[in-house]
Amino acid sequence: MSTNMLIDIPFIEEQYAVAFKRPEQPMVEYSFVELTKPETIRNLMETYAGILKASDITPAATYFASWLRGMSITAQLLMSVHDAALDWSIGNWTLLVSERDGRMSFAFHPVDAAIVSGPSTDRAAWRDNLMNDLYSKTLRPLIDAVSGATGVHSAQLWALMASGMYYYRERQLEVLGEGSSAFSQVEADYRYVMQEMKGDVFGRSRNPLAVKFRLVENPRNKQEMIPLKASCCLAYLTEGHGYCYTCPKLSESQRLEKGRELAAKAAKS
Repeated sequence: MSTNMLIDIPFIEEQYAVAFKRPEQPMVEYSFVELTKPETIRNLMETYAGILKASDITPAATYFASWLRGMSITAQLLMSVHDAALDWSIGNWTLLVSERDGRMSFAFHPVDAAIVSGPSTDRAAWRDNLMNDLYSKTLRPLIDAVSGATGVHSAQLWALMASGMYYYRERQLEVLGEGSSAFSQVEADYRYVMQEMKGDVFGRSRNPLAVKFRLVENPRNKQEMIPLKASCCLAYLTEGHGYCYTCPKLSESQRLEKGRELAAKAAKS
């Protein structure tokens, strides 16, 4: 299956922080292999926590995982919509770190940025091997390193990545429309990664991405339902932030009050 759609590289770079070309401005750069070393990742997480003005190191882990899901979404997009892939091996990737106006930003840069088409036959085996290797050999070592450096359980970090994948799926299906040839492929590939992929890919007994999302009313648009996050992002531990409306830690009464506040702000804007 091929959609003959052009790959929107600028969109991927802006939305998912995958930098196909190394930016001209100076940045701190780490190879992914370097980031699996305890001292390196610990130093990065401590620096990030300081930038976030967090009360401890843990929000650095959850925020970094939210950035990292850009890689998983990009892999899914290229595979499902374009039958294509980058070289997702851990040795091909570097992390670009920049600081500006009191904020830290990340971008994921492939040393070899060539996009390669998938095979014309036996696509399911290609997909399974591609995703198994991405998650077990590239993403898992980073998640495990971040977890070890910060004390945040890896399951919580994977769950945050699952939330990002859910939003990707919903948006992609809306963009494609049911009449698109890629619609069913997006559904099938999402189901494989989020439900069918084995737990041992993640070093666990079950797939940590296989979470059930609970939908709640969008306070800014009463006609829309939105999912609760699969785990807490720990934003409330950073300066100037409280709990998110979609935080699973909120009680129903707390969420209702938070929703009223957001609805009032939306009405004024």
